[in-house]
Amino acid sequence: MVLAGHSFGATTVVRYIQLYNATTTLRGAMLLDLWEEPLDNVTGMDVPFALLLSEEYATGSRVPGLCKLLSVNAGQSIEAVFFNGTAHEWVSESELFAPRFVLESLEVTGSGDYPVYIDATNRVLSLAFQVLLDPELKESLRERVDAVDPQIVTPFACPLPGLEL
Repeated sequence: MVLAGHSFGATTVVRYIQLYNATTTLRGAMLLDLWEEPLDNVTGMDVPFALLLSEEYATGSRVPGLCKLLSVNAGQSIEAVFFNGTAHEWVSESELFAPRFVLESLEVTGSGDYPVYIDATNRVLSLAFQVLLDPELKESLRERVDAVDPQIVTPFACPLPGLEL
């Protein structure tokens, strides 16, 4: 079983893994735009996980907490990327509710092309799931993720230039 969540859903996934000995039942976790603020700490990710971020989260105020998550759980992180041109809602159904100009006025969409970045997101998720099923594939994951769409998919590496933790 793999747990996945977006925003507060990702917070819940992390909290579950921290509280319960999930290493025997979980293959891993997919964390999309993790909202780390409600957590007491970001340690204790005892299963492999991928961190997928919107550009908004990867370049905004959440960066220090996300970098700390990756730092203290480096042995379990299989991938960390962000998707250029995306807002926080990039993986939610809000992208499908209204015409683009309405979504832009409500600030729930990014500057990118939805079909392009959602395809890239799906492809990266698929690659990460493959690693959770076959850990030997981790060695080539970065190369395969980089090939998805270099214009859209960007490695999220800490420390980021200009960031002080």
